[in-house]
Amino acid sequence: MRLLIFLIAGLMIVSEGIGQIKPDFLPEDLQVTEVHDLKCYCKPGIANKFRSKGLSLSYGLNTGGGYEETAEGVFLDTPSNLDKLSQLKFKIKIPVLIKERTKILLGYQYYSEFYQFERVGLDYEATFQNLNNNNLKKNSYSIILSHSLSEDNYLAFRYNYSVNGNYEGWVNFNSKFAVNKVIGIYGFKKSDNFEWGLGLILSKSFRRFNALPFLLYNRNFTPKWGIESVFPANVFLRYNINPSSITAIGMEYGSESFRLLIEDTTPLDYAFNHSELAFVWSLERHLTSWIWTNIKVGFQRNFSSDFESKNINTTTFFAEPKNSLLFRIGIFISPDLE
Repeated sequence: MRLLIFLIAGLMIVSEGIGQIKPDFLPEDLQVTEVHDLKCYCKPGIANKFRSKGLSLSYGLNTGGGYEETAEGVFLDTPSNLDKLSQLKFKIKIPVLIKERTKILLGYQYYSEFYQFERVGLDYEATFQNLNNNNLKKNSYSIILSHSLSEDNYLAFRYNYSVNGNYEGWVNFNSKFAVNKVIGIYGFKKSDNFEWGLGLILSKSFRRFNALPFLLYNRNFTPKWGIESVFPANVFLRYNINPSSITAIGMEYGSESFRLLIEDTTPLDYAFNHSELAFVWSLERHLTSWIWTNIKVGFQRNFSSDFESKNINTTTFFAEPKNSLLFRIGIFISPDLE
């Protein structure tokens, strides 16, 4: 419990101290589920943990607000004002090899962001107009391998290839949109109530190459209370109400990057990245058979959005979206494959 308080306090202090500038130790293009998926079907794992998701569909909504002026450059006109941002996510993982010590799964994810502006300002008008009422899409394909070395140790790897951008149609495999990512972890299971692990994330995208170490720490304090965390990405205090309901409070970090190709008088080309730190409450509830639902609400602290130039005709700029409230709801299938 002391560790949870320390981790949350540390993230809050960092968040307050840096304002809306993303700290360097926080990664790009990271969703927490990418790390958690590595252990979902491993033999190791603590009791009463969050449910694994074989197939899931979710919808998210963030309240809007204005894009504030940044230290790098002042908007000359009244900044664009966002009405709301909605997200749609579909994920499926298919086991292709399930043995006592080794599991291999194939995964697919479709994710989209839909921006709706109340007002588009004159500053970078073509860019914000392109975002307005237009889907940013991510199609991801992955392979997940986990292997138990012994009763106490395991290895897990994930390779993920995705195409992220404002392309037309369902998917576009142009290399301009490509993001390649490798995640690996070495886990230690001390008991059914305690496991930890050391991992590394390597990512190569149209923005840059990133390497980030991370710490996995999962522990049950009682049959009801536990902590699940992947630091620095997230930390949650979990409470198992009963076998059919799991609730939690905590913090999670998220980041997405998209390639923006914009047809204007002069064609524009951006690598767009946004990152955020959310303070949330969540609930997972069993409905029937393998079907569960999940709800998440909270407050999201938005870091500066980066619009990085990718050609000589495009000007790099930064815009600071105001902080927002968030709401997520989803339904998922959780088979007992652990």
